[in-house]
Amino acid sequence: MSTILPAGYTDALHPITNDDHGGYASIASGCGLVFVLMFATIRLWNCGRIGYFVDDSALFAGTIFHVSQSVLVLIAVDYGFGKSKLLLDDKTISRNAKLIYASDILYVVALFMSKISIMCLEMRLSVERTHLRLAKASLLFTCIALLAGVLMVAFGCQIKRPWAQIENECAGLYTRWVAIESLGALAEIFSFLLILRIYISLQIYWKAKIRGLSVFGLRLVVVIFAVYRIRSLRSFSISSNPSLDRIQVVTWTQIELAYSLVTATIPCLMALMGKLNTGWGTLTPQTVIAQSQLDSQKVTAGTYELQSFKRGDKARSQNNTLASGPSHKWTIGAPQADGRSIASDDSTGRIIKRTVEIEITTERGDTLH
Repeated sequence: MSTILPAGYTDALHPITNDDHGGYASIASGCGLVFVLMFATIRLWNCGRIGYFVDDSALFAGTIFHVSQSVLVLIAVDYGFGKSKLLLDDKTISRNAKLIYASDILYVVALFMSKISIMCLEMRLSVERTHLRLAKASLLFTCIALLAGVLMVAFGCQIKRPWAQIENECAGLYTRWVAIESLGALAEIFSFLLILRIYISLQIYWKAKIRGLSVFGLRLVVVIFAVYRIRSLRSFSISSNPSLDRIQVVTWTQIELAYSLVTATIPCLMALMGKLNTGWGTLTPQTVIAQSQLDSQKVTAGTYELQSFKRGDKARSQNNTLASGPSHKWTIGAPQADGRSIASDDSTGRIIKRTVEIEITTERGDTLH
């Protein structure tokens, strides 16, 4: 019995029925494209131009591969991918197998490019020697995993017909994908441990640490999606109707890939980057001045030594005085070098120098230097 739709409504492009599950892949691919392109646009606006940092370039490359992969999936669904094998002929099944085979290769590339982007970002967070060595080791491991994953998918079950995974039994398909997803999970875990190592040593409030770790920890959900994808692959490998059941694998593929690319951008959109300015290394080397000994500083004429800002009644009374009094512009400059640093003789540690300028203005245009 057909359903009568209200005026102004049309049938779904890919309706979901007992014999057609292609709509699941269409929804996952469409929603994934929207979120990935939206976050890629925000990141492009944030960084200014492509190629400014390696992590930005890696993410944009992964986005391009994701778009291409999603287009192939949508084309396959239009050709009948996701329908029962009783509704498809051999030619259509073979054509869809080729499209999904190509999309699997693009999926591996895009997935590991998102991981490379995160690792390149973490490499810029510190110039500490140990951190750089660990970051480079994780980056090398991810690049090797990317190459291995592409080769495992590209070889397929048959050398002459590597895309033939439905028509013929492919015993090694499940094992290869388990290896690929396991390598990706190891890369994610090592990446999180690397950022955890940075945050543990930071002298900031524990709430700020939790907030920063939670942003990077969002990527660990990718491991959960990978587990669900492996489970669906297991069902597909023993299915009596693989043309219909394979849609579950593709759906989890789209979800995992889109989430991985989106969460690779989230850390760049948060204010936590300022929390990572430990003085031992930040996003730009120009902000760090490291040497074994620095001359001490003294107050010059016309400047005032910076004191701690305290909260309470005293601070509120000072604010009221400033609000009711004449308006002035105050400049608090860092003192110039003269003499020796306190307790820095024979020191081999790094000393950080930072200049802070504070201006206070009110409605009156008077200024005082």
